[in-house]
Amino acid sequence: MAKSREGYWYMARVESVDGDGRPTALTICPQTTWAPAAWLAEVLGGWQAVRTGATVNVLDPGRVTSFGRKVSRLQVSRRHDLERGDGWVLLLTDSGTRKTSKDATYFCAVGRLGSGPRAIAWEGERDEVWQDFLDAVDGTDDVRRARKEGKSWQEETQPPWVNVTANPNRPEVFVGQRIAARPKLFPRHQVVWVRLAERYQDQPGSAGSAPVRVSGIALAQIWRHSGGRYRARDRVTEALLPCQDVADGLCPTCRVFGSAETEGTNTAASTQKAYRGHLRFSDAVLAPDSPRPSMETHLLPPLSAPRPGAGQFYLRNDKVPDPLPMAEPQREWGSSLDGGRVRRLRGRKFYWLTEAFERRPFFRATRNRKDALHTLEEQPAGAKKPMLCRAEAVPAGTRFRYSVRFENLGLAELGGVLAALAPQGVLSLPDGFSGPVGFAVGGGRPLGFGSCTAEVVRLEAHSARSRYTAAKPAKVVSPQEALTAFRTSLPADQRTRVWRALSHILCLDRVSPHHVWWPPAGELPEDGRLVPEHLRSSMAFWQQSRGFRHQGKDRQDDPLLPLPHPGPRPQTLPVVRDDKALRRGNSR
Repeated sequence: MAKSREGYWYMARVESVDGDGRPTALTICPQTTWAPAAWLAEVLGGWQAVRTGATVNVLDPGRVTSFGRKVSRLQVSRRHDLERGDGWVLLLTDSGTRKTSKDATYFCAVGRLGSGPRAIAWEGERDEVWQDFLDAVDGTDDVRRARKEGKSWQEETQPPWVNVTANPNRPEVFVGQRIAARPKLFPRHQVVWVRLAERYQDQPGSAGSAPVRVSGIALAQIWRHSGGRYRARDRVTEALLPCQDVADGLCPTCRVFGSAETEGTNTAASTQKAYRGHLRFSDAVLAPDSPRPSMETHLLPPLSAPRPGAGQFYLRNDKVPDPLPMAEPQREWGSSLDGGRVRRLRGRKFYWLTEAFERRPFFRATRNRKDALHTLEEQPAGAKKPMLCRAEAVPAGTRFRYSVRFENLGLAELGGVLAALAPQGVLSLPDGFSGPVGFAVGGGRPLGFGSCTAEVVRLEAHSARSRYTAAKPAKVVSPQEALTAFRTSLPADQRTRVWRALSHILCLDRVSPHHVWWPPAGELPEDGRLVPEHLRSSMAFWQQSRGFRHQGKDRQDDPLLPLPHPGPRPQTLPVVRDDKALRRGNSR
């Protein structure tokens, strides 16, 4: 939510960093105001000079301006209150959250530089404060783009500059330059927001005096935040936490696949308590009786890392009261729904499987228009390029064969491996479905790619005696014996409740392919032409399902819409109908 930060937050210029890009000294800005970028461009000599780290003088910081009930700030109210100088420093950030009207003005944060650099004393554990910042940076669009372009920020010695536009509706109007988000900071250029443990007292001659205690770092005043005091490890049972030491006992998965200790610190005398797995997989090669496939190239829409912060999907929301007016959205980790008993993670994430990906709405639209959702061709020089990728896929019906070698497995453990490789061995099909049961591999799974089925065609097992002596012939264990042992080794609740849900998830076309898209502008026809107007931006869905109650009678509330539990019930989610978009697409 857009709201003023709580606590002692100040703008600060990074003066020095260590080898990891972690700040070691800052100049704190005891006062911050906001100034129109157009005025700053007049003072500095053009929009290219309006960049993070540039300095000016502010004669009068202006007056307090409020934006609703949650945000207020100082704003420079007269152009002649700005002049060249080095007393105040600029911070520019992405314009994506700003007003989108054509006449919206971009305001830059301008902080009055304190008396001099101050060393940092980290509040609490230094690694925790810095790790919170790294976690927040890791999901930014800047870092995602850098990864896609193969950039290595470890080698960056100068700040990566990005042009800032007025707002998303005015991409042709540049107002300045910002520093792209990176998991490191750049000295003498970078300006950040820091949370101090106590109110900052700026006194002449305080440079180099007592360090300032920093408990938080952010790249913008309204920026990403952590999910409260409950992390992912606090939202699962202890039995599901990573196994760290074989001496403490291993879970069934780590006993079979192996484990590696990930806790502790790296020192010259460090040792790692690891456990080697019992399986070795060969490469999957084309089956001898399968014709050689011709690779198909597809253009895919943006696919990024999972977003566990979307609590309406990732967390259990069994009993949800009505939200309070203007309170933190209920989907957020750390919202009021975590106030009593912390919400648990719902479980592993799956995508609906389909045999005919071309029936998915995205591909039905792209067959008719190449620029569906995003322009799929190269953008003109200097234009913003969408996060698109080209992917190769083998056609449906292609068969591969591979082998799995195992050693020192119990009969039930072997059965668990067989069940994972070919789930139809233990799952019962949902009523009214004849299968097949499968799973998904590779990329593009949200779009229907990677759906496949598997069959165990041969199983050969030996005991130590039969393997290394000729005393007795090899004893052959049938797959059914191993699967039966695995089934009987599990609690009855897991075999019914969990496996029943899995049978719905892993059954191909359990949900009709033409429904698997969110959010459409309305009900999608099963066949026929689709255009981009039928398939709305996913941002609309996240806004409408967040569990938020607006202030005022004219605003419609956004109820929390969790995913249905996998089972026989309908798996559809309610969608707010967008009649304007439907008319633009001439939808029936």
